[in-house]
Amino acid sequence: MGAFLRPVTKVLPMHELTLLLQEIQAEVPGFLLQFPESDAIHRFRVRIKQLRALERLQRQEIAWRSILDVYRAAGAIRDLEHRLHFTKKELGTGHVLYRHLLQTRPERLQSLNGALREFDGRSFVAALQSLESDLSKLEDPENKVWITCRSWLRKARFRLRKSSRKKEALHAARKALKQSLHLLQCFHTAEKIEPLRDLEQDIGSWHDEWDWCRQAAEVMGSSGKEAFPDKQANLQKVRRMLRKRVLSFRLRQLR
Repeated sequence: MGAFLRPVTKVLPMHELTLLLQEIQAEVPGFLLQFPESDAIHRFRVRIKQLRALERLQRQEIAWRSILDVYRAAGAIRDLEHRLHFTKKELGTGHVLYRHLLQTRPERLQSLNGALREFDGRSFVAALQSLESDLSKLEDPENKVWITCRSWLRKARFRLRKSSRKKEALHAARKALKQSLHLLQCFHTAEKIEPLRDLEQDIGSWHDEWDWCRQAAEVMGSSGKEAFPDKQANLQKVRRMLRKRVLSFRLRQLR
């Protein structure tokens, strides 16, 4: 587990954030060498999500914006790997969807290469230093963390109740859960926030499968229900169950 991921009981000092940057800089050139199925890409994205959560705690996103293009390009590659793996398992490597996904690989690699060339490391370091300074001035940071996370989840539950776009609303709820998880990881042990992690991961598994069905149907020229009727029916059932779990979840369960 990297230094930045280690649970701490106070605001992360600057050397923790510097270690994050050093690890990213060391791993980024290896992304292309380790591809496919690069663990470096996953760990890089987790760290940047945690960094973004800390910035949002301070109502800023300067460091996040400095590295956004690299983050998105790396995410596109990781998404591709997930879809290739799932397609191979469900349909086999000879299927038209698998071949279609393989054809998108060069463009995504080129996009990551371009983002790495354009990345402004100095701006990123400056943003990290500014964030560290702001975090060091926080009074009662743990309480502010809980208040911030409750606000994110309250908005997500409201959208989940009111939105007619049920799948998108559940995915948005997952984002709020994930933001809270990444922020709480900086201050608490993994065991304490395990229920939050379990719920977020269950929604993530549902969303990955739903998104794969949607993309597969587009490539195959059919609706998801026509292409995968049994899978679609099960996904609907799982979505309703997950919606209930999100609406009943409260952060006070973790305290």
